[in-house]
This record gives sequence, structure tokens and C-alpha cells, in this order.
Amino acid sequence: MAKNGNTVVGDLIIGKTLGAGTMVRVPGKDDVWQAIGSIKYSFDKSAADWRDKSITTFAVADVEKDRRQEQERRNHLAGQGQGQGKKQGRRQGSFRRR
Repeated sequence: MAKNGNTVVGDLIIGKTLGAGTMVRVPGKDDVWQAIGSIKYSFDKSAADWRDKSITTFAVADVEKDRRQEQERRNHLAGQGQGQGKKQGRRQGSFRRR
């Protein structure tokens, strides 16, 4: 059942995959239709699979400043003043879209 708020906008019973399609029918009707593609696995999920499990999301372009990079830069500059050279180790503060 697909809803927009509290309004039902669509309701289908999704059946087995057959060939290059998936068998579907409207509840209460005897007509069976073949949807294009394998759509069953898009809807055959547990309740936990439908939840958004992300803690926070944001676009990388929205980041104004990463304080970890700023601290690394300060540590690097402080190390140069003491003759220690470039700080070694894993770079912190980089963001990667997955």
C-alpha cells in the first residue's frame, strides 16, 4: 500500500517474478498483470529495512569548516617551529560520499 500522508494512492499485491517481470494484482480483483522488471525485492523488506539508519546527513558543499583539519594544520605548524617537520599519521577530517 502506497500512501501520501494518510491518503492511500495505490495498493497492489506483488507476486512472484516471472521472466523479465513481476506478477501483480489489485486487491479484490481477479485480473493479474505483469509489471516490467523484478520489483518484488524492492518491497519485500522487514520493518527495520525501511528505516533510515543514518545519524546525520548533509551535502559536502554545506560544510563551512572542519575543525579537525584546522587542528591538524595548527599541529603541523607548531611541529615545524620545533624542528619536528610534517606531522605523520592518518589524515583526519576528509569526507567521502558513499
